[in-house]
Amino acid sequence: MIVSLLLVASCLAQPAAPSAEDTAVRLQVRRLIRDLDHRELTERIAAENKLIAMGVSVLPLLPPVTPRSTAEIKERLSRVRKTLENLSAEEAARTSVVTLKGEMSLIEAMQALAQQTGNQAAGYENYDGMVTVDFEETPYWEALDKILDQLQLTLNPYGGDGDKIHVRSRPEEELPRFGQASYNGIYRIEPTRIDAVRDLRNPQISGLKVGVKIEWEPRIEPIVITQPMADLSVVTDTGEQLAAGDNTLSALVQTDIPAVELTLPLQLPPRTASRIAELKGKLHTLVPGRLETFQFSGLENARNVEQQRGGVTVTLERLQANGQLWGARVLVRFDEAANALESHRNWIFGNPAYMLDAAGERVDYAALETVRQGESEVGIEYYFDLEKGPADCTLIYQTPAAIIKREVEYSLKEIQLP
Repeated sequence: MIVSLLLVASCLAQPAAPSAEDTAVRLQVRRLIRDLDHRELTERIAAENKLIAMGVSVLPLLPPVTPRSTAEIKERLSRVRKTLENLSAEEAARTSVVTLKGEMSLIEAMQALAQQTGNQAAGYENYDGMVTVDFEETPYWEALDKILDQLQLTLNPYGGDGDKIHVRSRPEEELPRFGQASYNGIYRIEPTRIDAVRDLRNPQISGLKVGVKIEWEPRIEPIVITQPMADLSVVTDTGEQLAAGDNTLSALVQTDIPAVELTLPLQLPPRTASRIAELKGKLHTLVPGRLETFQFSGLENARNVEQQRGGVTVTLERLQANGQLWGARVLVRFDEAANALESHRNWIFGNPAYMLDAAGERVDYAALETVRQGESEVGIEYYFDLEKGPADCTLIYQTPAAIIKREVEYSLKEIQLP
Protein backbone atom coordinates (compact mmCIF):
# COMPACT_ATOMS: atom_id res chain seq x y z
CA MET A 1 0.00 0.00 0.00
CA ILE A 2 1.33 3.41 -0.98
CA VAL A 3 -0.01 6.32 1.00
CA SER A 4 1.50 9.79 0.72
CA LEU A 5 0.30 10.87 4.14
CA LEU A 6 2.45 11.42 7.18
CA LEU A 7 0.75 11.34 10.55
CA VAL A 8 2.68 12.84 13.41
CA ALA A 9 1.49 12.21 16.95
CA SER A 10 2.79 14.11 19.91
CA CYS A 11 1.86 13.69 23.54
CA LEU A 12 2.47 16.66 25.78
CA ALA A 13 1.95 16.56 29.49
CA GLN A 14 1.27 20.29 29.61
CA PRO A 15 1.00 23.23 27.18
CA ALA A 16 4.31 24.45 25.84
CA ALA A 17 5.58 27.80 27.04
CA PRO A 18 5.35 30.66 24.52
CA SER A 19 8.32 30.73 22.18
CA ALA A 20 10.68 33.68 21.97
CA GLU A 21 9.12 34.52 18.61
CA ASP A 22 5.59 34.54 20.11
CA THR A 23 6.75 36.79 22.93
CA ALA A 24 8.38 39.18 20.47
CA VAL A 25 5.16 39.39 18.42
CA ARG A 26 3.11 40.15 21.54
CA LEU A 27 5.50 42.92 22.54
CA GLN A 28 5.43 44.37 19.04
CA VAL A 29 1.62 44.40 19.02
CA ARG A 30 1.55 46.16 22.41
CA ARG A 31 3.95 48.83 21.18
CA LEU A 32 1.93 49.40 18.03
CA ILE A 33 -1.31 49.63 20.03
CA ARG A 34 0.27 52.38 22.15
CA ASP A 35 1.44 54.14 18.99
CA LEU A 36 -2.13 54.30 17.71
CA ASP A 37 -2.45 57.18 20.18
CA HIS A 38 0.96 58.73 19.41
CA ARG A 39 1.12 62.51 19.40
CA GLU A 40 2.45 62.47 15.81
CA LEU A 41 -0.11 61.70 13.08
CA THR A 42 2.50 59.95 10.92
CA GLU A 43 3.29 57.57 13.79
CA ARG A 44 -0.40 56.80 14.33
CA ILE A 45 -0.89 56.02 10.64
CA ALA A 46 2.28 53.89 10.54
CA ALA A 47 1.21 51.87 13.60
CA GLU A 48 -2.20 51.16 12.07
CA ASN A 49 -0.67 50.03 8.77
CA LYS A 50 1.90 47.83 10.52
CA LEU A 51 -0.77 46.05 12.56
CA ILE A 52 -2.75 45.30 9.40
CA ALA A 53 0.41 44.11 7.64
CA MET A 54 1.05 41.59 10.44
CA GLY A 55 -1.99 39.67 9.23
CA VAL A 56 -4.90 37.80 10.76
CA SER A 57 -2.68 35.87 13.18
CA VAL A 58 -2.54 38.94 15.46
CA LEU A 59 -6.32 39.12 15.89
CA PRO A 60 -6.27 37.21 19.21
CA LEU A 61 -3.67 39.68 20.50
CA LEU A 62 -5.72 42.82 19.86
CA PRO A 63 -7.32 44.25 23.02
CA PRO A 64 -11.05 45.05 23.09
CA VAL A 65 -12.32 48.57 22.57
CA THR A 66 -13.80 49.75 25.87
CA PRO A 67 -15.36 53.01 27.10
CA ARG A 68 -11.96 53.80 28.66
CA SER A 69 -10.15 53.64 25.30
CA THR A 70 -9.16 57.00 23.83
CA ALA A 71 -11.07 58.22 20.79
CA GLU A 72 -8.01 57.75 18.56
CA ILE A 73 -7.42 54.17 19.72
CA LYS A 74 -11.13 53.35 19.40
CA GLU A 75 -11.25 54.51 15.80
CA ARG A 76 -7.94 53.06 14.62
CA LEU A 77 -8.11 49.78 16.54
CA SER A 78 -11.67 49.20 15.33
CA ARG A 79 -10.51 49.81 11.77
CA VAL A 80 -7.58 47.41 12.14
CA ARG A 81 -9.75 44.69 13.62
CA LYS A 82 -12.46 45.09 11.00
CA THR A 83 -9.92 44.90 8.16
CA LEU A 84 -8.32 41.77 9.60
CA GLU A 85 -11.70 40.17 10.34
CA ASN A 86 -12.70 40.66 6.72
CA LEU A 87 -9.41 39.14 5.57
CA SER A 88 -9.95 36.21 7.94
CA ALA A 89 -13.44 35.60 6.56
CA GLU A 90 -12.12 35.80 3.00
CA GLU A 91 -9.48 33.19 3.81
CA ALA A 92 -12.02 30.90 5.47
CA ALA A 93 -14.34 31.12 2.45
CA ARG A 94 -11.65 30.08 -0.02
CA THR A 95 -11.69 26.62 -1.54
CA SER A 96 -9.95 23.97 0.55
CA VAL A 97 -7.47 21.95 -1.50
CA VAL A 98 -6.16 18.41 -1.16
CA THR A 99 -2.81 16.88 -2.07
CA LEU A 100 -2.86 13.09 -1.79
CA LYS A 101 -1.52 10.28 -3.98
CA GLY A 102 -1.55 6.50 -4.01
CA GLU A 103 -3.71 3.54 -3.09
CA MET A 104 -5.29 3.50 0.36
CA SER A 105 -8.37 2.50 2.29
CA LEU A 106 -11.45 4.70 2.29
CA ILE A 107 -10.87 5.40 5.99
CA GLU A 108 -7.32 6.60 5.33
CA ALA A 109 -8.45 8.80 2.44
CA MET A 110 -11.28 10.41 4.42
CA GLN A 111 -9.04 11.01 7.42
CA ALA A 112 -6.50 12.68 5.13
CA LEU A 113 -9.17 14.98 3.70
CA ALA A 114 -10.26 15.96 7.21
CA GLN A 115 -6.68 16.60 8.31
CA GLN A 116 -5.84 18.77 5.30
CA THR A 117 -9.07 20.77 5.04
CA GLY A 118 -10.68 20.75 8.48
CA ASN A 119 -13.85 19.25 6.97
CA GLN A 120 -15.07 16.46 9.23
CA ALA A 121 -17.04 13.43 8.04
CA ALA A 122 -18.99 10.55 9.55
CA GLY A 123 -20.37 7.25 8.31
CA TYR A 124 -17.42 6.37 6.06
CA GLU A 125 -16.00 4.08 8.74
CA ASN A 126 -18.89 1.71 8.02
CA TYR A 127 -17.58 0.95 4.52
CA ASP A 128 -14.61 -1.17 3.49
CA GLY A 129 -12.75 -0.76 0.25
CA MET A 130 -9.67 0.68 -1.39
CA VAL A 131 -9.40 3.84 -3.46
CA THR A 132 -6.69 5.15 -5.76
CA VAL A 133 -6.14 8.90 -5.81
CA ASP A 134 -3.89 11.41 -7.54
CA PHE A 135 -4.66 14.83 -6.10
CA GLU A 136 -2.38 17.85 -6.35
CA GLU A 137 -3.95 21.02 -4.90
CA THR A 138 -7.32 19.57 -5.93
CA PRO A 139 -10.46 21.39 -4.72
CA TYR A 140 -12.07 19.61 -1.77
CA TRP A 141 -15.42 18.84 -3.41
CA GLU A 142 -13.79 17.46 -6.55
CA ALA A 143 -11.51 15.21 -4.48
CA LEU A 144 -14.38 14.01 -2.30
CA ASP A 145 -16.64 13.25 -5.27
CA LYS A 146 -13.93 11.19 -6.96
CA ILE A 147 -13.27 9.20 -3.78
CA LEU A 148 -16.95 8.47 -3.14
CA ASP A 149 -17.60 7.46 -6.75
CA GLN A 150 -14.98 4.71 -6.59
CA LEU A 151 -16.98 2.85 -3.93
CA GLN A 152 -20.48 3.87 -5.11
CA LEU A 153 -21.06 6.15 -2.15
CA THR A 154 -22.71 9.54 -1.76
CA LEU A 155 -23.74 11.96 1.01
CA ASN A 156 -26.78 12.14 3.23
CA PRO A 157 -27.41 15.85 3.95
CA TYR A 158 -29.96 14.94 6.61
CA GLY A 159 -27.55 13.05 8.85
CA GLY A 160 -28.40 15.38 11.72
CA ASP A 161 -25.03 17.05 12.29
CA GLY A 162 -24.33 20.25 10.37
CA ASP A 163 -20.60 20.37 11.08
CA LYS A 164 -19.94 17.02 9.37
CA ILE A 165 -20.75 15.41 6.05
CA HIS A 166 -22.43 12.00 6.33
CA VAL A 167 -21.47 9.23 3.93
CA ARG A 168 -23.99 6.63 2.74
CA SER A 169 -24.39 4.09 -0.06
CA ARG A 170 -25.39 5.39 -3.49
CA PRO A 171 -28.31 3.57 -5.15
CA GLU A 172 -27.27 1.68 -8.29
CA GLU A 173 -29.58 3.73 -10.51
CA GLU A 174 -28.19 7.04 -9.23
CA LEU A 175 -25.51 8.76 -11.32
CA PRO A 176 -21.95 9.26 -10.01
CA ARG A 177 -21.30 12.57 -8.24
CA PHE A 178 -18.28 13.78 -10.21
CA GLY A 179 -19.18 15.66 -13.38
CA GLN A 180 -22.67 16.58 -12.21
CA ALA A 181 -21.88 19.76 -10.26
CA SER A 182 -20.21 23.15 -10.40
CA TYR A 183 -17.54 23.93 -7.79
CA ASN A 184 -16.87 27.44 -6.53
CA GLY A 185 -15.19 28.34 -3.25
CA ILE A 186 -16.67 26.32 -0.42
CA TYR A 187 -19.74 25.42 -2.50
CA ARG A 188 -20.85 22.48 -4.62
CA ILE A 189 -23.87 23.32 -6.82
CA GLU A 190 -25.75 20.57 -8.67
CA PRO A 191 -28.98 20.42 -10.70
CA THR A 192 -31.16 17.68 -9.21
CA ARG A 193 -34.59 17.84 -10.84
CA ILE A 194 -36.54 19.38 -13.73
CA ASP A 195 -40.32 19.61 -13.88
CA ALA A 196 -42.18 20.95 -16.92
CA VAL A 197 -45.81 22.00 -16.50
CA ARG A 198 -48.11 22.98 -19.37
CA ASP A 199 -51.49 24.17 -18.11
CA LEU A 200 -54.08 23.74 -20.86
CA ARG A 201 -56.58 26.15 -19.28
CA ASN A 202 -54.20 28.90 -18.19
CA PRO A 203 -50.98 29.08 -20.23
CA GLN A 204 -49.72 31.82 -17.89
CA ILE A 205 -48.95 29.26 -15.19
CA SER A 206 -47.10 26.92 -17.53
CA GLY A 207 -43.38 26.79 -16.90
CA LEU A 208 -40.19 24.91 -16.12
CA LYS A 209 -38.84 24.33 -12.62
CA VAL A 210 -35.18 23.46 -12.11
CA GLY A 211 -34.15 22.13 -8.70
CA VAL A 212 -30.63 23.07 -7.62
CA LYS A 213 -28.86 21.63 -4.58
CA ILE A 214 -26.23 23.76 -2.85
CA GLU A 215 -23.75 22.09 -0.48
CA TRP A 216 -20.90 23.75 1.39
CA GLU A 217 -17.78 22.62 3.17
CA PRO A 218 -18.93 21.73 6.70
CA ARG A 219 -16.11 23.69 8.36
CA ILE A 220 -18.01 26.92 7.65
CA GLU A 221 -21.75 27.51 7.55
CA PRO A 222 -23.29 30.34 5.52
CA ILE A 223 -25.95 32.46 7.17
CA VAL A 224 -27.91 33.46 4.07
CA ILE A 225 -28.03 32.17 0.49
CA THR A 226 -30.13 33.99 -2.11
CA GLN A 227 -30.50 33.76 -5.87
CA PRO A 228 -31.64 36.98 -7.58
CA MET A 229 -33.36 35.77 -10.73
CA ALA A 230 -31.97 38.80 -12.56
CA ASP A 231 -28.53 37.17 -12.09
CA LEU A 232 -29.64 34.02 -13.90
CA SER A 233 -29.04 33.25 -17.58
CA VAL A 234 -30.51 30.10 -19.16
CA VAL A 235 -29.92 29.09 -22.80
CA THR A 236 -31.25 25.97 -24.54
CA ASP A 237 -29.41 23.84 -27.08
CA THR A 238 -31.42 25.56 -29.83
CA GLY A 239 -30.31 29.02 -28.68
CA GLU A 240 -33.46 30.23 -26.91
CA GLN A 241 -32.99 32.35 -23.81
CA LEU A 242 -35.46 31.26 -21.13
CA ALA A 243 -36.97 34.10 -19.10
CA ALA A 244 -36.32 33.84 -15.37
CA GLY A 245 -38.27 36.73 -13.84
CA ASP A 246 -36.92 39.43 -11.54
CA ASN A 247 -37.69 38.19 -8.02
CA THR A 248 -35.14 36.88 -5.51
CA LEU A 249 -35.21 33.36 -4.11
CA SER A 250 -33.99 32.78 -0.56
CA ALA A 251 -32.87 29.47 0.94
CA LEU A 252 -33.42 28.77 4.62
CA VAL A 253 -30.11 27.57 6.07
CA GLN A 254 -30.59 25.14 8.97
CA THR A 255 -27.75 24.58 11.41
CA ASP A 256 -27.96 20.77 11.31
CA ILE A 257 -28.16 20.38 7.51
CA PRO A 258 -25.07 21.34 5.43
CA ALA A 259 -27.09 21.85 2.23
CA VAL A 260 -30.09 23.70 0.83
CA GLU A 261 -32.20 23.38 -2.30
CA LEU A 262 -33.60 26.10 -4.53
CA THR A 263 -36.28 25.70 -7.19
CA LEU A 264 -35.68 28.04 -10.13
CA PRO A 265 -38.89 28.96 -12.03
CA LEU A 266 -38.25 29.45 -15.74
CA GLN A 267 -40.13 30.01 -18.96
CA LEU A 268 -41.30 26.78 -20.61
CA PRO A 269 -38.87 25.99 -23.46
CA PRO A 270 -40.03 25.24 -27.02
CA ARG A 271 -40.55 21.58 -27.91
CA THR A 272 -37.60 21.74 -30.30
CA ALA A 273 -35.20 22.12 -27.35
CA SER A 274 -33.90 18.87 -25.84
CA ARG A 275 -31.63 20.25 -23.14
CA ILE A 276 -30.41 23.36 -21.34
CA ALA A 277 -27.04 24.12 -22.90
CA GLU A 278 -25.98 26.32 -19.98
CA LEU A 279 -27.52 27.67 -16.81
CA LYS A 280 -25.39 30.44 -15.33
CA GLY A 281 -26.15 32.02 -12.00
CA LYS A 282 -24.76 34.12 -9.21
CA LEU A 283 -25.60 33.35 -5.59
CA HIS A 284 -25.48 36.11 -3.00
CA THR A 285 -24.30 34.77 0.35
CA LEU A 286 -23.55 36.00 3.84
CA VAL A 287 -20.87 34.09 5.75
CA PRO A 288 -19.77 34.55 9.36
CA GLY A 289 -16.39 36.00 10.21
CA ARG A 290 -14.02 34.79 12.90
CA LEU A 291 -15.59 33.81 16.22
CA GLU A 292 -14.79 36.34 18.95
CA THR A 293 -15.05 35.77 22.70
CA PHE A 294 -16.55 38.36 25.06
CA GLN A 295 -16.08 38.02 28.84
CA PHE A 296 -18.08 39.87 31.47
CA SER A 297 -17.25 39.76 35.18
CA GLY A 298 -18.58 41.66 38.20
CA LEU A 299 -22.02 40.51 37.13
CA GLU A 300 -23.95 41.57 40.22
CA ASN A 301 -23.31 45.24 39.51
CA ALA A 302 -23.03 45.08 35.71
CA ARG A 303 -25.22 47.57 33.87
CA ASN A 304 -24.93 48.17 30.12
CA VAL A 305 -21.34 46.94 29.94
CA GLU A 306 -20.30 47.26 26.30
CA GLN A 307 -17.48 45.52 24.42
CA GLN A 308 -16.62 45.87 20.75
CA ARG A 309 -14.69 43.60 18.37
CA GLY A 310 -14.43 44.48 14.71
CA GLY A 311 -17.94 44.97 13.36
CA VAL A 312 -19.85 43.64 16.37
CA THR A 313 -20.72 45.15 19.74
CA VAL A 314 -21.93 42.98 22.62
CA THR A 315 -23.58 44.63 25.61
CA LEU A 316 -24.42 42.95 28.90
CA GLU A 317 -27.43 45.05 29.88
CA ARG A 318 -27.91 43.46 33.28
CA LEU A 319 -28.12 40.25 35.32
CA GLN A 320 -31.09 39.75 37.61
CA ALA A 321 -32.83 37.00 39.53
CA ASN A 322 -35.87 35.44 37.90
CA GLY A 323 -37.38 32.88 40.25
CA GLN A 324 -34.76 30.19 40.81
CA LEU A 325 -32.80 31.26 37.73
CA TRP A 326 -30.60 34.22 36.86
CA GLY A 327 -31.31 36.06 33.62
CA ALA A 328 -28.42 37.63 31.70
CA ARG A 329 -29.70 40.06 29.07
CA VAL A 330 -27.29 40.38 26.15
CA LEU A 331 -27.61 42.76 23.20
CA VAL A 332 -25.67 41.89 20.02
CA ARG A 333 -25.33 44.64 17.42
CA PHE A 334 -23.60 44.39 14.02
CA ASP A 335 -22.32 47.36 12.03
CA GLU A 336 -23.33 45.65 8.78
CA ALA A 337 -25.88 42.90 9.35
CA ALA A 338 -27.44 42.96 5.85
CA ASN A 339 -30.48 40.67 6.26
CA ALA A 340 -28.69 38.17 8.51
CA LEU A 341 -30.87 39.00 11.53
CA GLU A 342 -34.29 38.60 9.94
CA SER A 343 -36.71 36.84 12.27
CA HIS A 344 -36.53 33.49 10.45
CA ARG A 345 -32.72 33.37 10.69
CA ASN A 346 -31.96 31.34 13.80
CA TRP A 347 -28.17 31.04 13.48
CA ILE A 348 -27.48 33.62 16.17
CA PHE A 349 -29.25 31.48 18.79
CA GLY A 350 -26.54 28.88 18.24
CA ASN A 351 -23.84 31.28 19.43
CA PRO A 352 -22.10 29.84 22.52
CA ALA A 353 -23.14 31.49 25.80
CA TYR A 354 -22.26 30.11 29.23
CA MET A 355 -21.09 30.97 32.73
CA LEU A 356 -17.85 30.08 34.47
CA ASP A 357 -18.48 29.75 38.20
CA ALA A 358 -16.06 30.65 40.99
CA ALA A 359 -14.33 27.27 40.59
CA GLY A 360 -13.95 27.74 36.83
CA GLU A 361 -16.62 25.15 36.04
CA ARG A 362 -18.79 25.73 32.99
CA VAL A 363 -22.52 26.29 33.51
CA ASP A 364 -24.66 26.17 30.35
CA TYR A 365 -27.85 28.19 30.13
CA ALA A 366 -31.12 26.42 30.92
CA ALA A 367 -33.25 28.45 28.51
CA LEU A 368 -33.23 31.57 26.36
CA GLU A 369 -35.74 33.99 24.90
CA THR A 370 -35.61 36.83 22.40
CA VAL A 371 -36.36 40.19 24.01
CA ARG A 372 -35.55 42.47 21.06
CA GLN A 373 -34.98 42.05 17.32
CA GLY A 374 -34.14 44.65 14.69
CA GLU A 375 -32.33 44.93 11.39
CA SER A 376 -28.90 45.14 12.99
CA GLU A 377 -29.36 43.92 16.56
CA VAL A 378 -30.80 41.12 18.65
CA GLY A 379 -31.45 41.10 22.39
CA ILE A 380 -31.41 37.69 24.08
CA GLU A 381 -32.04 36.75 27.70
CA TYR A 382 -30.09 33.69 28.85
CA TYR A 383 -31.31 31.93 32.01
CA PHE A 384 -28.78 30.19 34.24
CA ASP A 385 -29.18 27.94 37.26
CA LEU A 386 -26.48 29.29 39.58
CA GLU A 387 -26.62 27.30 42.80
CA LYS A 388 -24.35 29.71 44.69
CA GLY A 389 -25.48 32.88 42.98
CA PRO A 390 -23.55 35.03 40.49
CA ALA A 391 -20.73 36.13 42.82
CA ASP A 392 -17.34 35.56 41.15
CA CYS A 393 -19.02 34.17 38.02
CA THR A 394 -17.99 35.21 34.51
CA LEU A 395 -20.33 35.34 31.52
CA ILE A 396 -18.78 34.10 28.27
CA TYR A 397 -20.42 34.98 24.96
CA GLN A 398 -19.08 34.14 21.49
CA THR A 399 -20.22 35.48 18.14
CA PRO A 400 -18.76 36.16 14.69
CA ALA A 401 -17.05 39.54 14.64
CA ALA A 402 -18.35 40.33 11.17
CA ILE A 403 -20.81 39.18 8.54
CA ILE A 404 -19.25 39.06 5.09
CA LYS A 405 -21.04 39.37 1.76
CA ARG A 406 -19.82 37.09 -1.03
CA GLU A 407 -21.04 36.42 -4.55
CA VAL A 408 -20.72 32.88 -5.90
CA GLU A 409 -20.87 32.35 -9.65
CA TYR A 410 -21.71 28.94 -11.09
CA SER A 411 -22.32 27.32 -14.46
CA LEU A 412 -24.33 24.14 -15.07
CA LYS A 413 -24.19 22.64 -18.56
CA GLU A 414 -25.97 20.05 -20.68
CA ILE A 415 -29.03 19.57 -18.48
CA GLN A 416 -31.46 17.17 -20.15
CA LEU A 417 -35.02 18.49 -20.52
CA PRO A 418 -38.02 16.23 -19.79
